[in-house]
Amino acid sequence: MEDMNNQNYSRTLICSLILLLFCSLNVKGQAQVSYEGSNLELTVTGTSTLHDWHMTTSAATGLIRTIQKDGSIFIESAEVEFLAETLKSGKKAMDKNAYKALETDDNPKISFQLNSIELKNEFKGSVEGNLTVSGKSQKVTMDISLVVSGNQIVVTGSSDFKLTDFQVEPPKVLMGTIKTGNEVSIEFNTTFKTK
Repeated sequence: MEDMNNQNYSRTLICSLILLLFCSLNVKGQAQVSYEGSNLELTVTGTSTLHDWHMTTSAATGLIRTIQKDGSIFIESAEVEFLAETLKSGKKAMDKNAYKALETDDNPKISFQLNSIELKNEFKGSVEGNLTVSGKSQKVTMDISLVVSGNQIVVTGSSDFKLTDFQVEPPKVLMGTIKTGNEVSIEFNTTFKTK
Protein backbone atom coordinates (compact mmCIF):
# COMPACT_ATOMS: atom_id res chain seq x y z
CA MET A 1 0.00 0.00 0.00
CA GLU A 2 2.83 2.35 0.87
CA ASP A 3 4.50 1.57 -2.50
CA MET A 4 1.29 2.48 -4.32
CA ASN A 5 1.02 5.78 -2.43
CA ASN A 6 4.66 6.51 -3.26
CA GLN A 7 4.00 5.78 -6.96
CA ASN A 8 0.93 8.05 -7.01
CA TYR A 9 2.93 10.80 -5.27
CA SER A 10 5.77 10.38 -7.76
CA ARG A 11 3.38 10.56 -10.73
CA THR A 12 1.69 13.68 -9.33
CA LEU A 13 5.06 15.29 -8.70
CA ILE A 14 6.30 14.47 -12.23
CA CYS A 15 3.06 15.79 -13.83
CA SER A 16 3.31 18.98 -11.76
CA LEU A 17 6.94 19.51 -12.80
CA ILE A 18 6.10 18.95 -16.48
CA LEU A 19 3.17 21.40 -16.27
CA LEU A 20 5.36 23.97 -14.49
CA LEU A 21 8.12 23.54 -17.09
CA PHE A 22 5.62 23.92 -19.97
CA CYS A 23 4.16 27.10 -18.46
CA SER A 24 7.65 28.53 -17.88
CA LEU A 25 8.69 27.83 -21.46
CA ASN A 26 5.48 29.37 -22.77
CA VAL A 27 5.98 32.58 -20.78
CA LYS A 28 9.66 32.74 -21.73
CA GLY A 29 9.00 32.04 -25.42
CA GLN A 30 6.11 34.49 -25.81
CA ALA A 31 5.88 37.89 -24.13
CA GLN A 32 3.45 40.74 -24.70
CA VAL A 33 4.96 44.23 -24.82
CA SER A 34 3.24 47.61 -25.25
CA TYR A 35 4.89 50.61 -26.88
CA GLU A 36 3.50 54.11 -26.35
CA GLY A 37 3.96 57.06 -28.66
CA SER A 38 3.46 60.73 -27.84
CA ASN A 39 4.21 63.88 -29.83
CA LEU A 40 4.14 61.76 -32.98
CA GLU A 41 4.69 63.70 -36.20
CA LEU A 42 2.39 63.32 -39.20
CA THR A 43 2.17 65.41 -42.38
CA VAL A 44 -0.77 65.68 -44.75
CA THR A 45 0.09 66.95 -48.25
CA GLY A 46 -2.03 67.87 -51.24
CA THR A 47 -2.47 70.16 -54.21
CA SER A 48 -4.64 73.09 -55.19
CA THR A 49 -5.20 75.14 -58.33
CA LEU A 50 -2.79 77.72 -56.83
CA HIS A 51 0.02 75.69 -55.22
CA ASP A 52 0.88 72.48 -53.36
CA TRP A 53 0.27 72.54 -49.61
CA HIS A 54 1.05 70.63 -46.44
CA MET A 55 -0.23 70.55 -42.88
CA THR A 56 1.70 69.01 -39.99
CA THR A 57 0.94 67.90 -36.46
CA SER A 58 3.31 66.72 -33.76
CA ALA A 59 0.53 66.15 -31.23
CA ALA A 60 -0.55 62.62 -32.19
CA THR A 61 -0.55 59.82 -29.62
CA GLY A 62 -0.52 56.08 -30.20
CA LEU A 63 -0.07 52.58 -28.84
CA ILE A 64 1.45 49.43 -30.36
CA ARG A 65 0.98 46.04 -28.69
CA THR A 66 3.42 43.32 -29.72
CA ILE A 67 4.06 39.67 -29.01
CA GLN A 68 7.71 38.66 -28.82
CA LYS A 69 8.16 35.02 -29.75
CA ASP A 70 11.27 33.02 -30.60
CA GLY A 71 13.35 36.17 -30.98
CA SER A 72 10.88 37.87 -33.36
CA ILE A 73 8.39 40.67 -32.75
CA PHE A 74 4.81 40.34 -34.04
CA ILE A 75 2.50 43.38 -33.98
CA GLU A 76 -0.80 42.39 -32.42
CA SER A 77 -2.57 45.77 -32.51
CA ALA A 78 -1.87 49.46 -33.13
CA GLU A 79 -3.75 52.74 -32.95
CA VAL A 80 -2.96 56.41 -33.47
CA GLU A 81 -5.13 59.49 -32.97
CA PHE A 82 -4.85 63.27 -32.89
CA LEU A 83 -7.04 66.35 -32.84
CA ALA A 84 -7.65 67.60 -36.38
CA GLU A 85 -7.13 71.20 -35.30
CA THR A 86 -3.52 70.43 -34.32
CA LEU A 87 -2.80 70.19 -38.08
CA LYS A 88 -1.14 73.48 -39.06
CA SER A 89 -0.09 74.83 -42.45
CA GLY A 90 1.46 78.09 -41.26
CA LYS A 91 -1.43 79.98 -42.91
CA LYS A 92 -4.39 80.80 -40.66
CA ALA A 93 -6.87 81.22 -43.52
CA MET A 94 -5.99 77.82 -44.96
CA ASP A 95 -6.21 76.17 -41.55
CA LYS A 96 -9.63 77.70 -40.96
CA ASN A 97 -10.92 76.41 -44.33
CA ALA A 98 -9.50 72.95 -43.65
CA TYR A 99 -11.15 72.74 -40.20
CA LYS A 100 -14.46 73.86 -41.69
CA ALA A 101 -14.26 71.17 -44.41
CA LEU A 102 -13.37 68.53 -41.79
CA GLU A 103 -16.24 69.70 -39.54
CA THR A 104 -13.92 69.69 -36.54
CA ASP A 105 -16.56 71.17 -34.22
CA ASP A 106 -18.55 67.93 -34.51
CA ASN A 107 -15.68 65.53 -35.31
CA PRO A 108 -12.57 66.76 -33.51
CA LYS A 109 -10.42 63.62 -33.87
CA ILE A 110 -8.65 61.82 -36.70
CA SER A 111 -7.66 58.24 -35.89
CA PHE A 112 -6.21 55.04 -37.33
CA GLN A 113 -6.91 51.52 -36.03
CA LEU A 114 -4.84 48.59 -37.32
CA ASN A 115 -6.70 45.60 -38.78
CA SER A 116 -3.85 43.59 -40.32
CA ILE A 117 -0.17 43.79 -41.15
CA GLU A 118 1.79 42.06 -43.89
CA LEU A 119 5.57 42.28 -43.80
CA LYS A 120 7.54 41.21 -46.89
CA ASN A 121 10.53 40.87 -44.62
CA GLU A 122 11.03 41.69 -40.95
CA PHE A 123 11.11 45.44 -41.50
CA LYS A 124 9.07 46.45 -44.59
CA GLY A 125 5.51 45.81 -45.70
CA SER A 126 2.02 47.22 -45.51
CA VAL A 127 -0.76 47.64 -42.98
CA GLU A 128 -4.49 47.79 -43.46
CA GLY A 129 -6.76 49.54 -41.03
CA ASN A 130 -9.64 51.90 -40.42
CA LEU A 131 -8.86 55.59 -40.91
CA THR A 132 -11.49 57.88 -39.41
CA VAL A 133 -11.70 61.43 -40.76
CA SER A 134 -14.58 63.85 -40.13
CA GLY A 135 -16.47 61.08 -38.33
CA LYS A 136 -16.35 58.71 -41.35
CA SER A 137 -14.28 55.50 -41.34
CA GLN A 138 -12.74 53.85 -44.39
CA LYS A 139 -10.29 50.99 -44.87
CA VAL A 140 -6.91 52.22 -46.08
CA THR A 141 -3.60 50.53 -46.86
CA MET A 142 -0.31 52.10 -45.81
CA ASP A 143 3.24 51.21 -46.82
CA ILE A 144 5.46 51.04 -43.74
CA SER A 145 9.02 50.46 -42.58
CA LEU A 146 9.92 49.38 -39.05
CA VAL A 147 13.13 49.80 -37.08
CA VAL A 148 13.23 47.97 -33.75
CA SER A 149 16.02 49.16 -31.46
CA GLY A 150 16.21 48.45 -27.74
CA ASN A 151 13.02 49.65 -26.09
CA GLN A 152 11.61 51.47 -29.12
CA ILE A 153 9.99 50.94 -32.51
CA VAL A 154 10.34 53.60 -35.22
CA VAL A 155 7.58 53.42 -37.84
CA THR A 156 7.72 55.40 -41.09
CA GLY A 157 5.22 55.22 -43.90
CA SER A 158 2.67 56.85 -46.14
CA SER A 159 -0.76 56.43 -47.69
CA ASP A 160 -2.80 58.18 -50.39
CA PHE A 161 -6.55 58.68 -50.22
CA LYS A 162 -9.34 60.95 -51.46
CA LEU A 163 -11.13 63.48 -49.29
CA THR A 164 -14.44 62.49 -50.84
CA ASP A 165 -13.89 58.91 -49.58
CA PHE A 166 -14.69 60.44 -46.17
CA GLN A 167 -17.49 62.67 -47.52
CA VAL A 168 -15.22 65.71 -47.15
CA GLU A 169 -15.74 68.32 -49.86
CA PRO A 170 -12.35 69.69 -51.00
CA PRO A 171 -12.16 73.29 -49.71
CA LYS A 172 -12.68 76.21 -52.09
CA VAL A 173 -11.82 79.88 -51.60
CA LEU A 174 -12.32 83.14 -53.49
CA MET A 175 -15.69 82.18 -54.95
CA GLY A 176 -14.34 78.80 -56.01
CA THR A 177 -11.47 80.19 -58.09
CA ILE A 178 -8.97 78.35 -55.86
CA LYS A 179 -9.84 74.73 -55.18
CA THR A 180 -8.06 72.05 -53.18
CA GLY A 181 -7.34 68.78 -54.98
CA ASN A 182 -9.30 65.73 -53.90
CA GLU A 183 -6.27 63.45 -53.50
CA VAL A 184 -4.12 63.84 -50.39
CA SER A 185 -1.24 61.92 -48.82
CA ILE A 186 -0.42 61.26 -45.20
CA GLU A 187 3.20 60.64 -44.20
CA PHE A 188 4.53 59.74 -40.77
CA ASN A 189 7.79 59.15 -38.95
CA THR A 190 6.88 58.05 -35.46
CA THR A 191 8.69 56.60 -32.47
CA PHE A 192 7.01 54.32 -29.93
CA LYS A 193 8.71 53.40 -26.65
CA THR A 194 7.97 50.67 -24.13
CA LYS A 195 5.57 51.69 -21.38
